[in-house]
Amino acid sequence: MLLKNFMKADRVILGLEGGSQEQILRTLIAPMVQIGTVTDPDQMVADLLRRESEVTTVIDNGIAFPHARSNAVRALSLTVGIAVEGGVSFASAANLKTPLFFCLAIPAFAPTAHMRLLQSLALFSREMNRVERLLQSATPAAAARYLGNFKG
Repeated sequence: MLLKNFMKADRVILGLEGGSQEQILRTLIAPMVQIGTVTDPDQMVADLLRRESEVTTVIDNGIAFPHARSNAVRALSLTVGIAVEGGVSFASAANLKTPLFFCLAIPAFAPTAHMRLLQSLALFSREMNRVERLLQSATPAAAARYLGNFKG
């Protein structure tokens, strides 16, 4: 799946700061609310928190893939969050700082729509030199362009 179909500068958050897990998730879904793919932010955050409570979406290298199916989602959507230097605390069970977030909103009526997108993001995340380059993006447009050019 081509990431460029999902990547636009307005879907990248640079300098994501810490706070509670809920605050971080609200920040990550804000662009989705703005463009209208998420219609009820409270429901979406509740669905993301429920999913995180089942099993954390933070992987070994500290990258997080918060995602959930929700009736509050009109279309599959992705936002990217690049945390402040050093990362932020996201998963209480993990003693890692999370530098990078790929947040997916999945429509309840298409429960497997995200699988190819998630697979592409996971493939991108395996190469730490790619991740480091993304983390060093100076602007949301540069980050969107770099990720969008990935052919995974």
